[in-house]
Amino acid sequence: MKSMTGFGKATKANAAYELTVELRSVNNRYLDLNIRLPKEFSALENKIRQTAKKELARGKVNVFVNLEKHGSHSDAVIDPALTKKLYSELQEIHNSLDLKEPVTLSHLLEYFPLSDTGKIDLEEKGFEALLMPALHEALGNLNEMRAGEGKHLEEDMRERIRLISTLTEEVKQKAASNVQLVFDRLVENVKMLIGEQKLNTDRLEQEIALISDKVDIPKNVYAWTAILNCLCKQ
Repeated sequence: MKSMTGFGKATKANAAYELTVELRSVNNRYLDLNIRLPKEFSALENKIRQTAKKELARGKVNVFVNLEKHGSHSDAVIDPALTKKLYSELQEIHNSLDLKEPVTLSHLLEYFPLSDTGKIDLEEKGFEALLMPALHEALGNLNEMRAGEGKHLEEDMRERIRLISTLTEEVKQKAASNVQLVFDRLVENVKMLIGEQKLNTDRLEQEIALISDKVDIPKNVYAWTAILNCLCKQ
């Protein structure tokens, strides 16, 4: 038994690049894959989808593929032309909305990175060579986590079934005497109401028996008890 909620992550690298695959899964009736990867390699989306379908049957799964150059953060170079262009765009937004607060450097940094971290020059085959091992490992990690959570859920469900089975047995034991108690009480109430008047006792008992029988626990409870007991032994 597997849960549909889980997380899986894996990273693979070569001399120039590091690729990370992250999978996040939540409950869903069918398998729903949402894949995000660098646009340069969007042609591989279908291969990712087909690979994931072999490992996953249900759940809403978000697949994140991130590719970075080694040392890209430390080697980043500020692009003055890009900075001016972004500042101009933010200023236009500022003016159109008639905002009082001026555009600052922090706004620029939040809006878009000002540095050029280098163009991705990795070929598709090289990207796929990193992607597929990372994807398989991430799927394995996801399934491992889902299996662990599923085990906890199964244990909880079995404990609840055992509790329901115990309570059902108690109800069955009390049900037999409950009908007779209701029958006797109804007879006494009727006798109090009619006093010394003559009545057909046999007919009265038949009618009261029909009424009191309605408080009996349905026979289906025995079938349900058998099913629950069966589940507990599995």
